[in-house]
Order: sequence, then structure tokens, then C-alpha cells
Amino acid sequence: MHQLRYLLPALLAAAVFQACSSTDSKDHSAPPPTSAAEQVARGGKVFGMHCAECHGVAGKGTEDAPPLVGSGALPLNPRPGQERSEPFHTALDVAQFVIHNMPPAPRKKPAEADYWAVLAFALDANGVALSRPVGPNNAASIVLHP
Repeated sequence: MHQLRYLLPALLAAAVFQACSSTDSKDHSAPPPTSAAEQVARGGKVFGMHCAECHGVAGKGTEDAPPLVGSGALPLNPRPGQERSEPFHTALDVAQFVIHNMPPAPRKKPAEADYWAVLAFALDANGVALSRPVGPNNAASIVLHP
């Protein structure tokens, strides 16, 4: 587990770099993922395009945004001064908050499927094994904090 602490940010940075340097101009009409791995890969690209600016290239947070990866990521209770008021018991709790609040205005919101892809990406980067794509039908069953 100790080695993963260093490996995950490196993998995250590599995925973001690939997403940002790619000339692939996929829009938000990407087909639904057929596997968790496909969704996680899509989430890495979307993270690079929409989230890395605030949450940091490695997802470890900045002065302006909390970490999505590593120590302190996705805590049960809101941090002092944070916009959310509800706890993150499950992946669905995280999704509902993010879909309704991120990115902050006036930035353009990505497609809903992209939110689920970023969630899959963040869960995977934090060591949550996904057996299938994450979505509204199964996110409540992914328990982050009992």
C-alpha cells in the first residue's frame, strides 16, 4: 500500500498529460463505457480537461480545491468552509454533490456521463476496485465510509 501512494499520483499525472497533449477532439457524445477500465480511462481524460486546473494535475488538491486522490481525498465529513454539507458515505453521495456543484460557475459543465467517468477515475486512483462502470444504478452500493 505504501508503494501505491507514490504510484497512483504518477499514473494520474501521466493520464492527465496524455489527455491534455492529445489532439483527439472527442466531444461529450462518447458512447457509454463497456467496462470499468474504459470508463476510468475516459475519466482521466475528462479530469485533465475539466478538473486538473483546480484540483491539481495529480489530483492532490490546491489552495482552491480539495484533493480527489490520495490522503484526504473524498472524506466522510465536509471540511470547514467547504460548500458541501452532506457526508460522503457512498459513491452516489459524491456524484450527486459533484454533478450539482462542479465545476463552479461560470465554467461549462461537462456531460453527465463525464461526471461518472471522473468519479470512476478518482475511485480507481484511490484504490477502489470497480468491476463494472459506475453510474446512477450502482453508485449507492460503492461504500466509501460505512
